[in-house]
Amino acid sequence: MPTFEGDLKDYNATLGVKDEANGWKHDISFTAGGNEQLYTVSNTVNHSLGAKSPTSYKPGGYRFTHAVGNIDISKAVTDNFYVAFGSEARTETYKIIAGDTASYSGQGANSFPGIVQKMQLPTVVST
Repeated sequence: MPTFEGDLKDYNATLGVKDEANGWKHDISFTAGGNEQLYTVSNTVNHSLGAKSPTSYKPGGYRFTHAVGNIDISKAVTDNFYVAFGSEARTETYKIIAGDTASYSGQGANSFPGIVQKMQLPTVVST
């Protein structure tokens, strides 16, 4: 019976500082994180490779990373009136990771065909 396994690496960290000076409140933070999911399939074959077909493959996976910076500043002018402003900057990267050539050659592995090398281009989004 074919097996399908995933190897997930996941991380996230945030650092921040809150302070107040002369009635102005400051909140500054930075977050970085991401994950990577790689797959393994076993007990399957790629019939296109005939007798040379392996029975275990690394069909590829996906990777995502992000970084976010944030700043918020506020001050109470009166009991009923506040002044506040802030900003956030973010960047993200998403990547499709190609699999072993044997996982996608011809018809690909029977249980889960691999990700083709030409699909491996990263995408970066910034805001």
